[in-house]
Formats: sequence, C-alpha cells, structure tokens
Amino acid sequence: MTQTNHLSTIPISRPTAIRENYIEAVAEALVPDVVNWLGNRNGCEDTVKGCLIEAMKRCGSWGGFEIAREMEKIGGYDPDIYLAEILHYAEAHFISAYDADLERWIIRENIQPAYGVGDEVWVYHLKNQYEGKIIKIFPKRGRYCVNIPELGHVMPPMSGINGIIVDYEQVFDGFVYGNLTVSDSVKLVNHENIKIMTQLSETG
Repeated sequence: MTQTNHLSTIPISRPTAIRENYIEAVAEALVPDVVNWLGNRNGCEDTVKGCLIEAMKRCGSWGGFEIAREMEKIGGYDPDIYLAEILHYAEAHFISAYDADLERWIIRENIQPAYGVGDEVWVYHLKNQYEGKIIKIFPKRGRYCVNIPELGHVMPPMSGINGIIVDYEQVFDGFVYGNLTVSDSVKLVNHENIKIMTQLSETG
C-alpha cells in the first residue's frame, strides 16, 4: 500500500534551491544557444559548457552581463548584447531545473496537502505567524496560496494581492508558541492535531 505523506506525520526534507547544485544543469540548457551565437568561432559544446560552468561559479549570480564578462576572461569570447540576452535566461533555467526536482520529490514521497481550499490556517512567514485562509493549492510544487488579511490581502475576484505562496510545511492548524526560526531542513510532526515544527532553534 502506498503511504501518503502530509509533511505532518514523518520527517521529510524538501529539496533545497541551492544555486551551486544547478550550475551544470543551467549550463547544459544554455549551450545550444551559445554555440549558435558563436557560429564558426570555437563552438565545441564541451568547451562552451566548461566555460559557462566556470563563469557562473565565478560571478556568483545569474545575471547575463555578469556571466558574459566572466566568459570573456575565461575563454576569450567577445561578448555582445546578443550573448548577454541568451545568458539572461540562466535564472529561468535554474528555476525550471529546481521545479523539476521538486516535482519528482513530491511524486517519489507521495506528498499530499494536509489542508484544503477554504481551510483556516496559521502560516509561518518571515519569522512571524499569521492567520489566514487557503485559496489555492499547487500540488506539483507542494505549496498553498494563503489569503492573510493582516498583510492587506483581498479575496478574489477583488483587485489586489490575493495571498502569499507558502510551502506546505509553513502551514499549521494552530498558533505555535515561542520565538522560532526555521532551519535549512524543516521537519514536521503531528502532535494532538497541532503541527509543531521540529529542527527549529528557539530564540529569546
């Protein structure tokens, strides 16, 4: 029988969007367009990929101009606005690669939402807790959209910000007492119908 996980019954850690872990995937996605930009000028895919990886490691950002400048230093390329535009999509490739990992994790662990649309919940957000209502679920990403009046959210179809997008593990069915900060690997346990975050450090 397949076990269903709600991130409230067993410790499960969500994949982390660490930039360095996705540099190679981003480089692979960019290679075809960079090779096409190069034309007949040193367009070996392996050479381009290696240069992209090193450039992204050095510049520490997904900025197209920043990556292009590092490629110039490393590989002697002569960057222009067209190359910078190609490299501008590095961040989009990063998000796509991470989302794919996240979707595979959700399928592998059979992660299901513990709450439904319309449920009143508490949300842990920016080191604070807020009361709100779930207005949408994103099952492929393991996230809710929660409407929080205290943050100025309005309910659809009213014009304005309808809510914030939060991970399943940021949502509880009761206020969690104490000053809490979330660690890199949030884990949840179910205790007397109140979700309590574990692997937290209490401050104060």
